[in-house]
Amino acid sequence: LVCADLGRRWLTVWLGSELVGGAARWRCAFGLPTQLVVLPALCYRASRAEAHGIPGWSARCSSRGLGPWGAAFAYVFGAAMLYDFVAVRMRPVLVAHHVVSLLAHAYACLRARARPAFPWYALGVAALEIGSAAASAFWLIPPSRTTLVCFLVLMTLSNIAGLACTGPWWREARNDGPAAHVGAAVSVALIGIRQWEAAKVSGRIRLAQAM
Repeated sequence: LVCADLGRRWLTVWLGSELVGGAARWRCAFGLPTQLVVLPALCYRASRAEAHGIPGWSARCSSRGLGPWGAAFAYVFGAAMLYDFVAVRMRPVLVAHHVVSLLAHAYACLRARARPAFPWYALGVAALEIGSAAASAFWLIPPSRTTLVCFLVLMTLSNIAGLACTGPWWREARNDGPAAHVGAAVSVALIGIRQWEAAKVSGRIRLAQAM
């Protein structure tokens, strides 16, 4: 927390705290290393730590818990969302998003019957966070047709990847009954909202450029 707060202070001086795309400029930059490097690296390391890649990782989660790399992923992603409640003035819709995401995160990480599905959850989160990083980068630089296209392509691809991970997650967790069904439905709904919001941003930017 001390390092995070020092980073926040430095980025606030450098980039300012103006709201862009619903988040402060410093917060857009603050999350990029975690989104683009830390979370994907932890997924890669966790999958390589076990034989047979993702199936081995899933078997490990089922029999022996998340393991050091999976636990690191759980702590890093959870801490990033919790930190926003302390350091960021969030709109009500973003507060609701974080609350739902934290509940889903706790379920995926702590529910024993859902743990075999944890690798697919982690991969889905890592994929979606790349799209979130694309959005953050888009708001940090002057908008243009090129940056808008890059943002839309990366966000769409990340949402597709997130959906692609939801199916295997549900298949691994469905023995948990209704909770797994609700979790899959919430995931699909949130991903759909992300894509819808990206399309709305694209429409507003194109309208502003045409005027």
